[in-house]
Order: sequence, then structure tokens, then C-alpha cells
Amino acid sequence: MTAETPRRIVLDYVHAVGRQAPVAELGAFLAPDFLFREWPNALSPQEATRDRDQTLSGFEQAHLVVGEQEYTVQRVLAEGDEVAVELSWTAVARMDLPYWNEGDVMKARILSVFTVRDGLIAAQDSFDSYET
Repeated sequence: MTAETPRRIVLDYVHAVGRQAPVAELGAFLAPDFLFREWPNALSPQEATRDRDQTLSGFEQAHLVVGEQEYTVQRVLAEGDEVAVELSWTAVARMDLPYWNEGDVMKARILSVFTVRDGLIAAQDSFDSYET
């Protein structure tokens, strides 16, 4: 597998997440043993690790929390099966949240590091920095 292949897989996935693609489409990117690690941030103050099913369940509920979501890729670094993506993110809050009211535009800078194995995403570590 070339460095371009993991890079393309990850970018296709990021764009699918950004447009809130159906869960079946998102699941096609993820290995059966996929693990998502979310490091503490304004929306999730505690570190969390989710498996594939928990991650996909979260995607099913995301549209209730945010809408009009947009990811802009700022930078991509890829080496072998590891891909790091820096993103700018905006979305509109669909409910009152700790730092935002319903209708507020939310903004964040995100760094996610992915591991790709056998053409599927096996792991993601996400470091989200929200503007509050």
C-alpha cells in the first residue's frame, strides 16, 4: 500500500463525515476493530475511547447536535499507514450546549491522526480545540 492510498482513504472519510453521510457509508471506511480516541475538549471534557459500533452510533446522533457542518482541510501529513489531518471545522448548534446556544456557529481546529490497515481505518486519535 502506498502512502497515497491511506491519504486518499482518510480524506474521503473526512469529507464523508463532514457532509454527515449515512452511517452505512461511514462504516465502510472503518475496520471491524476500529478504535476512536477523543482527547479532552470543550464538548467532551473527559478522554474517551469508542469502538466501531459506538462511533457509528455517535454519527447517527450527530445531526441532532449540529447541522450545516463543514470541514476544511488545512494540512495533511502521511507516512506509511499513518495520516495526520489538520482541519478547520464549523457547524451550527442545534441545541443549547455548554458554550453555545442553539443557532450559534461553533468553530474548532482539529488534529486527527489515523492508522490505516488493509485499506480500512483502524484507529483515530482526535485532538479538538473549540473556540468558546
